[in-house]
Amino acid sequence: MGIPFILNGFLAGGLGKKLALLGKMDIVIGQLALPAFGFLSIIAVGWFMGKKGYEEINKGARHKIGRWIMPWLRWVVPIFISLLFFLTLIRVLQDLGKIPRILPTAPIAEFSPIGITPSTVVMIVLICGMIWGGFIFMTARVVMVEKEKKRLREAR
Repeated sequence: MGIPFILNGFLAGGLGKKLALLGKMDIVIGQLALPAFGFLSIIAVGWFMGKKGYEEINKGARHKIGRWIMPWLRWVVPIFISLLFFLTLIRVLQDLGKIPRILPTAPIAEFSPIGITPSTVVMIVLICGMIWGGFIFMTARVVMVEKEKKRLREAR
């Protein structure tokens, strides 16, 4: 289904037109549709499936996730994904000239050789913090469960 978008522009003789259409499809699908569908998925699991969603997450898992995940599935993750979606939507609309830019674009980019903006730094810190925080928490939990199993085996 992607062949028409890839081949677009070759007949007209312009690679720029091809890349422009491919770029628009990337914006629609990659930057807007994926967060929107991720939001709908997490709402389905956290709110509509509820306890069954929690059970499905743990189904077949070697190490089960505790009930603490439910508030995350219901509140934290949907808020984070919707914030990401709306910030991306605002940026896309600003890039298309549909709405005016409120803040200047990338004030740090002028001083940075690689053009990292403050929002990029914040997103990197938040995402890495969530990933590594979850990893550390789950590792500590697994170690605690394994120690408890070992203690019970030795008690027998």
